[in-house]
Amino acid sequence: HNDLVYDLFKPNVEELFKKGEKKMEGCINKVKGYRNMLGMTQKEFADAVNLPLNTYAYKETGQSQFTGLELKIIRDLLVSKGVTVSIDDLI
Repeated sequence: HNDLVYDLFKPNVEELFKKGEKKMEGCINKVKGYRNMLGMTQKEFADAVNLPLNTYAYKETGQSQFTGLELKIIRDLLVSKGVTVSIDDLI
């Protein structure tokens, strides 16, 4: 019975997973885009959001995900630099 349910919903689950991956890719591209817009290096941006450079680099390249708190800190940094942005704009 459970196998039948899984088989029926498997394509939908896989499609949702792909959409989630695309959304995270968007987040990565947006954070990098804002960093580039500010003319900051990865090290400068990592220091400004209080993350080790290697941790920030992993997150910016999608090897790891930004946490909600990290996204809030990034948003606050951008706002302090005069960029009107919400957390939703980053994801």
